[in-house]
Amino acid sequence: MAKVQNKLGMSALISHPEKKSIDEQMRIFAAVGFESFFLSSGVTNEFDKIPFWAACARECGILFEAVHAPSDMVDSVWLGREASLQYQSTTRRIIDLCSDGGVEKLVLHTGNDPTLAPSERGLTGFRALEDYSSSRGVVLCYENSNTPALFEAVVGSSSAPHGICHDIGHQLCYTQSINSLSLFGDKILYTHIHDNLGDGRDLHLLPGDGINDWKAYFSQITAIGYSGTLNLELSCYHRPDYCQMSFESFAKTAHKRLTDSIYTN
Repeated sequence: MAKVQNKLGMSALISHPEKKSIDEQMRIFAAVGFESFFLSSGVTNEFDKIPFWAACARECGILFEAVHAPSDMVDSVWLGREASLQYQSTTRRIIDLCSDGGVEKLVLHTGNDPTLAPSERGLTGFRALEDYSSSRGVVLCYENSNTPALFEAVVGSSSAPHGICHDIGHQLCYTQSINSLSLFGDKILYTHIHDNLGDGRDLHLLPGDGINDWKAYFSQITAIGYSGTLNLELSCYHRPDYCQMSFESFAKTAHKRLTDSIYTN
């Protein structure tokens, strides 16, 4: 059995009934074998605690690698509304906090409304965030979602060191016909790994509980030479059996499912 070269990561877990704090979650993830941690979207709005959580991560021996920025106002970047200024301000504040805590990456959505068209106004807004993020030593990772036209426009306009967070679950449920791994392989800096049923619902299931072809996925990951973290992004909302496990048991199961998915390829 070959050794996995990529770090294995785990996101803050959404909706488990034990409701562990962020620092408690990191300690459990480190104890079961994860090497990297991601603060996923919707878990907390207490972003001022990022430097504190980064210190906790160092203490328990896990890399606090990435934060997901709030995406509820991201459409305003394209529309030029006053909310765009608030979105820019909020995002820059999170960039500052990531920089202060030594968190390497900030994951951004490029839009929520698939009817929006790319515009120079929007591209200028994202380039401004890239410039600011570069000045603070934080890398922006744009996540593929349900707005492929906006995503492709931003990625096409972006410049190194910024790139892509490839979300295989989003590709499966929103854009099965667009293989972002093959289209943008050289720009992929981070991953979100989860399963679903391919029916438009973003379920964030454990690998193997949906329909994704994990052999094909990891073959593509290998083919593009991706050396970054293989990061699970999971939720308990849609599976009562997940909630029946203890938090630690679920974390152990998640680590095993990810490892087994890799080793079977």
